[in-house]
Amino acid sequence: MGDALRAMYGAVGMRVTYGAGLEADLASAWTHDFPTGRVHHTWIATEIERVWVGRGDVDEVLEPGGVAVLAGCAPIWVGTRSARNPPPRVDDPLFPAVGVHHGEVAFGPLMPEVLGLPELLTTMQPQDNGWDTGSDVVLTLRHLGSLVGQRWPGPPQDALAEMVVTTALSTWRPPVLRDNSLTRCINAIAGPGPPPTVPELAALANTSERTLRRRSGRGGGRLRVPLRPGDASDPRSRRVVPAAPAGHGDTFSDSRLTDPVHEPRGSCTGSAKVEKENVLVADRRWGRARSAWRR
Repeated sequence: MGDALRAMYGAVGMRVTYGAGLEADLASAWTHDFPTGRVHHTWIATEIERVWVGRGDVDEVLEPGGVAVLAGCAPIWVGTRSARNPPPRVDDPLFPAVGVHHGEVAFGPLMPEVLGLPELLTTMQPQDNGWDTGSDVVLTLRHLGSLVGQRWPGPPQDALAEMVVTTALSTWRPPVLRDNSLTRCINAIAGPGPPPTVPELAALANTSERTLRRRSGRGGGRLRVPLRPGDASDPRSRRVVPAAPAGHGDTFSDSRLTDPVHEPRGSCTGSAKVEKENVLVADRRWGRARSAWRR
C-alpha cells in the first residue's frame, strides 16, 4: 500500500512550500484570513493550541497535532473560535508564537482523479491503523519552529512542511483504493509468508482471474506472475512475486489500479489495444497449459 501511495503522490506532482508561523498574544481571540485569490491548496497545522479552520461556509476544529488541507478559490481562515474575531496581534513580544503554521500545496491536473481530495481535509478522524499522527505532527512543527532565525531555512522548512502534508494525506484513502476487494489482494501480496497464487487473489477479490487481471491493469510491469518452479504445466500454480525487468514473464500490476465503474469503454486503440492483445495471448497460453495438464 505504501508503494501505491508513493506512486500516487508522484503522479499528482505534489509540491509543498512553507509559509510562516502565526504570532499572537497567548490566550487572545483572533482570526487570520488567507488571501482569497489563492489557486493552490492551503495547509494549516497547530502544535499547542486548539484552533478552528474554515473554507467558505464549512469549518472544523483542529486539536493540537492536527493538520488541515483546504482547497483554494474560496475564503480560508484559521482562528481560536468558530466565530469571527480581530486579526492576531502581538502586545507581548516575549512569547509571540502560538504554534500555528501554514503554507501552500500545489497539485497537478491529475489530483481530482488520482487522490480525489475533499475541499477540507483534516486529520481529526480516527485512524483504523492505530497511527498516532498527532505526535508526528507536533514533533515536525517543533522542528520547524527551531529553524526560525537560521540562515537560509527555506529548503529544510519546505521538506518539513511536506512531512506535515504527507501525514495529513495518509489519513485519506483515495477513491481508487476504496475497493476493499483489491485492497485485500494488495495486502496479501505485501504481507508476510509465501506469495499468493492468482486463484487465491481472485478468491479474495470475489471475482474471476480474468476480471482481476483487467481491474489491476495487467501489463503494468510492477509485479510478475511466473509459473511455480517444478510444476510449470499447472496454470493454477502461478504466483505473484516482485517484478523482473520488462519482457520477463507475465505481469500483474498494482500501480495501475482502475475504477471498474469509470473504466474507459469503446474501441481498443493505442495501449488499450496492446493490452487486449496481451490478454488474448495469455489466454491461448493458459489454454495450451491447461490441455497439457489434463493429459
